[in-house]
Amino acid sequence: MPWSSARRLLRAGPALSLPLALVGTVAPVSPVAFAVVVLASLAAPTAHAQDATYPLDIPAGDLGPALNRYARSTGVLLSFDPAVVAGKTAPALRGTYTVGQGFAVLLANAGLAAVPDGRGGYALTARTATPAGPAGAGAAATTLGTIAVSAPALGSDIAPRGFVARQAESATKTGTPINETPRAIAVITRDELDVRGAQSLPEAVRYTAGVVTGAYGYDPRFDQISIRGFPVNTYGDYRDGLRQGQGSYAYFKSEPYGLERIDVVKGPASVLYGQSTPGGLIDRISKQPAATPLRELEVQAGNHDRKQVGGDFGGALDAEGKVLWRVTGIARDADTDAKAANNRYYLAPSLTWQASDKTKVTVLAHALKDETDSSVGVYQENGRASRNRVSDYGYDYQKQEQYQLGYRLDHTFNDSVSFTQKARYGVINVHARYLSGAGLVPGTRLLRRTAYAIENKVDTFVIDNQFHAKARTGPVDHRLLFGIDYQKVASTFGLGVGNAADYPVLNLDNPVYGNVNAPTPALAPRTGTFVDQLGVYAADQMSWNRWRFNVGVRRDGVEHEARNLGTAAVTTDKRSHAITTQAGVLYAFDNGVSPYASYATSFQPNTSLSVSGSPLDPTKARQFEVGVKFQPRNEDAFLTASLFDLTEQNAVRSIPGTAFSELTGQVRSRGLELQGKASLARDVNLTASYTYNQTEVTRSTDPAEIGKELPVTPRHTASLWADTVMRSTPLAGLGLGAGVRFIGANKTDKVNASSNPSATLVDLAVYYDLARLDASMKGWRGAVNVQNLFDKEMEVCNAGFCYRGQRRTVIASLRYRW
Repeated sequence: MPWSSARRLLRAGPALSLPLALVGTVAPVSPVAFAVVVLASLAAPTAHAQDATYPLDIPAGDLGPALNRYARSTGVLLSFDPAVVAGKTAPALRGTYTVGQGFAVLLANAGLAAVPDGRGGYALTARTATPAGPAGAGAAATTLGTIAVSAPALGSDIAPRGFVARQAESATKTGTPINETPRAIAVITRDELDVRGAQSLPEAVRYTAGVVTGAYGYDPRFDQISIRGFPVNTYGDYRDGLRQGQGSYAYFKSEPYGLERIDVVKGPASVLYGQSTPGGLIDRISKQPAATPLRELEVQAGNHDRKQVGGDFGGALDAEGKVLWRVTGIARDADTDAKAANNRYYLAPSLTWQASDKTKVTVLAHALKDETDSSVGVYQENGRASRNRVSDYGYDYQKQEQYQLGYRLDHTFNDSVSFTQKARYGVINVHARYLSGAGLVPGTRLLRRTAYAIENKVDTFVIDNQFHAKARTGPVDHRLLFGIDYQKVASTFGLGVGNAADYPVLNLDNPVYGNVNAPTPALAPRTGTFVDQLGVYAADQMSWNRWRFNVGVRRDGVEHEARNLGTAAVTTDKRSHAITTQAGVLYAFDNGVSPYASYATSFQPNTSLSVSGSPLDPTKARQFEVGVKFQPRNEDAFLTASLFDLTEQNAVRSIPGTAFSELTGQVRSRGLELQGKASLARDVNLTASYTYNQTEVTRSTDPAEIGKELPVTPRHTASLWADTVMRSTPLAGLGLGAGVRFIGANKTDKVNASSNPSATLVDLAVYYDLARLDASMKGWRGAVNVQNLFDKEMEVCNAGFCYRGQRRTVIASLRYRW
């Protein structure tokens, strides 16, 4: 079937995508055949596979947390009374085990066993004799009474405790342990987000090696983030394993309170995800339903008139724990130090249905409404950022509404084959207006300004069908992945430009704000951009003794069309395709050291037009990476060192003074990354990073750019965070944390005419368990988090515009869990 015909079939809607994946070919499927296939799969036997094996890496420690991690890693449903495991410990569990074998190791010294509960899960029981028990526990067992149900996620460790994550499904789509994945990966856990008090995605990831935030200063409008020198807010923006499309101006935003974790996958990832940026991707993992009852309320107050209230509630809707729910939300009324609004409303309901021990469906939705200012740029004077904001807080606004509704379906056919389908529909509406500088009045210090108005609506749909299979060829174990995905982004964009004579000038020596009463510029005829992508991919993760091999290949086809919505004239109609590959090798030593090497490629279609009116060729990239990972056997810690060499071809830049763009040639990014995280005994958490990143334009149509560094890409960055909770002192229950971030000097433009200065910033956290004061206050926690403790003034100039960094921000919070 022709590629374009397959796209037309997929446009019929998500209902056809599942049968396409199930039959393994792009071909028409009748509704009757579809119903037969689905019903037959749901009616398959429900006994849990006893001989399926799982790669496990669980450190020695308390039995309860070890069992919860084991349940998450294997996907089993486990029930037990917390009192029964209190005070008991479990040995380390590392290697490949069946479910029964893993239980036998963990429970060997606990006097307990695990037996099937008749509902597809397991119950924890007391051993009473020595005959062989059900789950390989080696004992007869008596079922205990009161139980608490854990909340594992199928095939992935979604909610790790502490700062250290062992798995990142985003890197392989299979939940392979990080220490067996031959590429650099970083995870920011929920615990780390809470301790550091992250209030935005840039705040969440800025202690990560290779990551740079704030290319446009402190900017609440967008999540501006780069990895290894390349922005990821367009093609590297993912949520729950699915790309979040964007428009010319409208981007999906993320509320950290609604996230369970954040995965940072570094380097090209096109084999699994299609069009992507060379630097990598950031996958935001949403909070998901849990069987354990969850009730949390939090209030915040801070400088810049900040007031926020949040809540997180969930639990089981039925006695058997087969239907789970969760609702998370916040409401915020706040400003920033630039007198820009920073208001938000966020609501995220979710529901999980465990249809059987083989089938699970999770529905995730969220609605977000933001109001902030549309321009926070300041006037550039002699190549430096002044204190004068160009726009006007009384006139400026940016209002955004976004909605998403999606689901994840997991189904196990047998011991070796399973299927996962993810799908989501999303929409963004952005309305913005602002003032921009239009030059000085000759001979004066009066800045002329003109107004801009923007409306951008984006509709997105994405679906990913994954077949997982396990096989063995001789001594080699295979974890096979076959997938077909489709995504569509439809964007309508309108721009209006005012007349400078209609707007008051700004006196740079005595600026006055709040006096702009001019109207909003009328919008010119809107343009529509429509992008469809269909991809087919395959990957094989192989294990042979301690060797791990990873190979993958993908074919993508992209259709891009642009129209003038006023005249209906088609201005762009282009089809492109690409084949991308990846390969990696890793050796897992018994002492926890794992050296690796990998190669990967990426592509991203270009929607910009050349001066001739034809679409530009796709941008492509390739990366070589070598590194070593270290996971100590007796500590909850993880260290990674990596060297990378990344080359982007067909880089795009705008042609000044026109609506056109051009291919500028080639950019190279090379560097070293060091990342370490640990959650040690005595409640000590550590995260540290260092990055050396050398970027260079190696080919360009502008000779002045050749040999120059990429703007706003520091060669050196470093960070360190540490926190601890006091236990055996008069201040027991008091937690203290502090972090330091260094951002090296970086260039302000493509010809490297000047540099932004380096900066060192300090963050602070103080929190207290109020139950230490009075047992009646159990569940209460107070905290104070400070960003930029010493109120360091930071400036960023980028491509002719200047911005200021985030000033000191203090937030006090009070949380109650019951």
